[in-house]
Amino acid sequence: MDFFGKFGKTMAGVGENIGINTEINKLNNEISKSEEKVNELYYFIGKAYFDRHKEEKDSEEADRIKQINNLLSQIEKDKNKINALKGVVICDNCGSEIPADSSFCIKCGAKIQKKEPQASEEDLLCPNCKKVVKADDVFCGNCGTKLIDEQTLESKAIGSIED
Repeated sequence: MDFFGKFGKTMAGVGENIGINTEINKLNNEISKSEEKVNELYYFIGKAYFDRHKEEKDSEEADRIKQINNLLSQIEKDKNKINALKGVVICDNCGSEIPADSSFCIKCGAKIQKKEPQASEEDLLCPNCKKVVKADDVFCGNCGTKLIDEQTLESKAIGSIED
């Protein structure tokens, strides 16, 4: 067989391989799409189960549900910290980020409900206005009420000097 005959036969084989590879790639793409859809359906089944059983203490998946609830709680705390650092709040009506001191949403016009900070273990409430104050605050930042008397201040100062 001459050069061109061998070349033609080789090229015919290459053409067949290209056709097979193209078909394999199409099938692999279809498999990937189907696997993505299966995973999406698994997600929705799991989400539906979670939503139905998230309040049950003795459900079949109680441990995983507890882990999810703890993670969701931590995510919410972290998002709130980020918003506080950015000086923004999220509009309950449209979900837009707006300046924390806004009374109305700058995107949809909804009235912004001011959320009071939650007291932590080391926080106290002002005896006058009931707003959260830190344990070492001398005056309430909201109403100006004096929180610590002079005697307490002296004992705190002495205690810190002795430390």
